Amino acid sequence: MKLSCREAQHLISPYLTDEISNRDCSAFLSHVEDCPKCMHELETSFMITYALKHMDTDDNFTFDIKGLLQEKIRKSKLRLQMSQFTAIVVWILIVLMGIAIVFIVFSLFFRDSLPDFGKELLEIILSAIDRTIG
Repeated sequence: MKLSCREAQHLISPYLTDEISNRDCSAFLSHVEDCPKCMHELETSFMITYALKHMDTDDNFTFDIKGLLQEKIRKSKLRLQMSQFTAIVVWILIVLMGIAIVFIVFSLFFRDSLPDFGKELLEIILSAIDRTIG
């Protein structure tokens, strides 16, 4: 999803408050990295937000606003990568579970015609299910 500058600027506040969806965050980060005007808007908003939040209450207040923003962007990208990885792992597990279910159902109906290794595998699976449930 490609954003216009106007759309990106509307996402600055949700990004800074971590109230942005992964989809919007990905599009937002892609846009601000390619658009100096929007990156400047993000830096300005981040500086104001950070200063208001930490200046009077934080003894470790730092003026490396750009560094802090770059760290937030790095963490956001890492969070997006982990989210994508998790989605892939979940998809793989669902496919594997589907294959296992098909195998179990098939094996239960055709138990007598299975080769020996199939019967042994079925018994292992059924005993594991029994231990988990029981």
